[in-house]
Amino acid sequence: MGHLRVACCLVLAATVVASSVHAQTSLRSLLPEPTRLTLGRDALEALDHLDRSALPRPTLQAILGSRSAAPYLACTLPRIAELAGVAGMEDLLGRFASNGQGVAYEIAVAHAYRANLTSVSAFLRGNELDGMLRSGTVIESKSAEPRRPDHLLLQLRRRAEGGQKVILALGYRPAADFLQKLRALSSELGGRIEVHHIPLATSTYEVLVEGRGIENPCSRRLIRPSEIKGTASPLAVAGALSDQPPRIELSTPLRRSESSRVTPREERSWLSRALAPRAYQRSPRSLPRSNLRASTGYR
Repeated sequence: MGHLRVACCLVLAATVVASSVHAQTSLRSLLPEPTRLTLGRDALEALDHLDRSALPRPTLQAILGSRSAAPYLACTLPRIAELAGVAGMEDLLGRFASNGQGVAYEIAVAHAYRANLTSVSAFLRGNELDGMLRSGTVIESKSAEPRRPDHLLLQLRRRAEGGQKVILALGYRPAADFLQKLRALSSELGGRIEVHHIPLATSTYEVLVEGRGIENPCSRRLIRPSEIKGTASPLAVAGALSDQPPRIELSTPLRRSESSRVTPREERSWLSRALAPRAYQRSPRSLPRSNLRASTGYR
C-alpha cells in the first residue's frame, strides 16, 4: 500500500512539473516585450488558441521571434488561428519568419475566402498556388507591384489552362495601363479571371476586374466605386486639398430691398461673416479690430 502511495505521488509531481514547464514556455511568454505591447487582445487570445493547435511549435516560435514578421503579427495571428486546420498552413507558416509581408498577405487573402477554402500553398499541374477553393477556383495573390508585370500576365494565363477560374488578389491598386491589360486577358479567356483589391489590414475588398461566376470574399465587405470616389461637394474637396480653410464665393450679387434699409455698417458686417475664412466666421463685435481688418480687408 505504501509503494502505491509513493507511485501516485511521483506521478502527480511529474504532472505538476510538466504543466509548470508548459506554462513557462507558452507562446505568450516567448513574445519579445516590444512586440507584446503592440498586440491587441485578439492577437493574444489567438496565441492561446495556437498553443493548443497542431501547428509545429518550432515554426510558431520562429515566427514570434522574427523581425520580418513582427510588424504583421497583430492582424495575422487571429487569421492564423482560424486557418490552423487548413491544408498547407504548415508550409505557408514556414516561410513567414523570412518573408513577413508576402506571407502575411497570403494569409489575409486565404482568410478572406476561408469559408470556401480547401488548401493553401497547393500545386496544380506543377505550378505552386497561393490557394484553392472548393469549386476548383485558383487564388493568386500579390502584396506589392511586381517587377515584371508581363510575367504576372503569363502566370495567370498558365493558371487558367484547362478551363480553370482564377482570382488575382492585389494588395495595391495597379496602374491604369496594367489594369487594362488584366481586363483584356480576362475577356480573352471568357471571364475566367477576376481581380480583387484586398488590403492587408482592413475588412473590405473591391472588384477591379469582374469575371463570370467567380466567388467573392465571404468575410469582407464589398466597397462600391461610389464609396471610393465619394460625394463631397466641390467646396469640401477644395478645403480638403488646401491648407487654408475655403472661402465662400457669392454666386449672385447682393440685392437690397427698398424696405430693408440696411445700413452700410450692417452690410459690411454681413459681408465680413460671409467672405471671411472659417476661423473668423463669428460676429465682428466679438473679434478684436486687428483680426477683423486682417480677415476682411475692411478698415
